[in-house]
Amino acid sequence: MNEDQVWQEIESRQVPSQYLCTKEQRRDRLSICDQCEDYTSLRLCKHCMCFMPLKTWITINKCPIDKWGALNEYCGESAHID
Repeated sequence: MNEDQVWQEIESRQVPSQYLCTKEQRRDRLSICDQCEDYTSLRLCKHCMCFMPLKTWITINKCPIDKWGALNEYCGESAHID
């Protein structure tokens, strides 16, 4: 199952959109992870041991070392800490 198929499956189950990041937001988050020294080849974070391609889907999730933050579910603004 590829990313588009996963997205279609989630949408078909009518998961409230305020809990899901957009594709662009997920890509932005994962691009930060890809450049992190604590991101493993198994796509896990060494700090929280989460599978990051999944963790980045949820708006309220955040990076355990503050490289990207939770998203405000009402306006889509980032709570990112630089």
